[in-house]
Amino acid sequence: MTYALACRKNHQFCDKSAHSIRNLGYGAVLLLHGISTLSAYKQYLHPFEPHNLLFFAAWPMLAACFALYYLREADVLWTFKGSCTPR
Repeated sequence: MTYALACRKNHQFCDKSAHSIRNLGYGAVLLLHGISTLSAYKQYLHPFEPHNLLFFAAWPMLAACFALYYLREADVLWTFKGSCTPR
């Protein structure tokens, strides 16, 4: 009985820690990519100068980062269920 309660509490802890790691990770990527995308505003004002067209590729990536952060609860494809078991 005690072992079952310990396993259950450990599983709840692992779910919460995986949830917070996912929040922090996706949030950090979104924040850092957003800062780097918006800090290049001078290149967006002159798009047809040499090498400035490449900066526009950051906008779809920023949208993908936002989608990952927004849908982080549904991201369960290759996650390990019960990988945080007591030894």
